[in-house]
Amino acid sequence: MLFMPETPHYCIIKHERNKALSVLTWLRGEDYDIEQEYKNIALDLLSTESAGFHYREFFQPNLYIPLAITVTLMMLQQFSGIDAVNFYTVTIFQRSSLSINDHVAVIIVIAVQVVVPFVSVTLIDRCGRKILLIVAGAGMCLSASTFGIYYKLTENVNVNYTEWTATTPPTSLDLTWLSLTSLIVYTSSFSLAWGSIPFLIMSEILPTKGKGPASALATTVNWLSLFVVTKTFLKMSVVMTDAGVFWFFGGVCFLSTIFVALCVPETKGRSLEEITKYFNRYKHRGDICS
Repeated sequence: MLFMPETPHYCIIKHERNKALSVLTWLRGEDYDIEQEYKNIALDLLSTESAGFHYREFFQPNLYIPLAITVTLMMLQQFSGIDAVNFYTVTIFQRSSLSINDHVAVIIVIAVQVVVPFVSVTLIDRCGRKILLIVAGAGMCLSASTFGIYYKLTENVNVNYTEWTATTPPTSLDLTWLSLTSLIVYTSSFSLAWGSIPFLIMSEILPTKGKGPASALATTVNWLSLFVVTKTFLKMSVVMTDAGVFWFFGGVCFLSTIFVALCVPETKGRSLEEITKYFNRYKHRGDICS
């Protein structure tokens, strides 16, 4: 963070015009019309300061609509099951894998999660936020579903595994490659988009006036959802079976993809002021998705 500049909004609040312009130039590039964006930010901050924030603002479409989108993204992020999978990866492979050391499998999965975010960084401003969320959601849906299929195909094998010798499991029933591949695709798809983009979208679509309390509310929902998923994961495995749990996660990922396609606006290359105007168009309408 030593190398990160202050935000242009903060510089304008502190009446540091030249510093704000310098930050905008660094952020947008030399060819961007920073003067116009500076004016838009200054006007937005002026209206915010003059009016002040009241919790009645939560009933205004330019706040409650982006907040509803943000909260939904946070819930879908956690109910995709990613943190349950991360926390219980060793347990998952102990239950499923027949021919690979569970700790080796975990190392492979974690290594993929280290590499994939670098790919995300290169794509996020080229492809856009929305398309990455859709592609990653589809990847998570497919891989979680195939992992459930793997559990279903091998559930009888796992029951009788104690009857086999450790060195000679029946090769015709060994589908370890499917379990490992499914989990790699699942976690890498999450790292590609769903790990970071919901928080990025939250910062981009929430208006300046209510960003603080709205962000706090959305983050609280995120952590509460994480708690619920990780607390209930093992119990869900008992009630729904291991296959059923991953099919449930796959279903959530499918709903996530549909939700993004219908309800989440593309924020690539759009300023906060432009996004605020986008949501203000719903002032006399009741629909969120379009």
